[in-house]
Amino acid sequence: MNLRNALCAAVLAIPVMVAGAAPSMADTDVNVRFGVGLPGFGYSHYPYYDDSYIQRPYGRLSCWQAKQLVRDRGFHRVRAIECNGRVYTFEAVRRGRIVMVNVNARTGAVWRS
Repeated sequence: MNLRNALCAAVLAIPVMVAGAAPSMADTDVNVRFGVGLPGFGYSHYPYYDDSYIQRPYGRLSCWQAKQLVRDRGFHRVRAIECNGRVYTFEAVRRGRIVMVNVNARTGAVWRS
């Protein structure tokens, strides 16, 4: 009788031990995301598809991104003068006048000089 009880206890203990060793489903994280367009240029509710979000490598805007910010502020015929350092400088036309426009490389702030 003793051997039979020990064998039954072992058979019942094996599934409990296996279930305890397996990772629980609460630890599993699965993300499935769908968007339209190219990364950074589409529409979705995820931030990296939002038009207002600009991906900045190393925390800085690219020269092209800064140029687009200048164009978005109403300047035309935008030409890059300097795209190094903390402040990018552009030459642009607004209301028929040629002006110098600066863009902060990290924050994207735009101002005329």
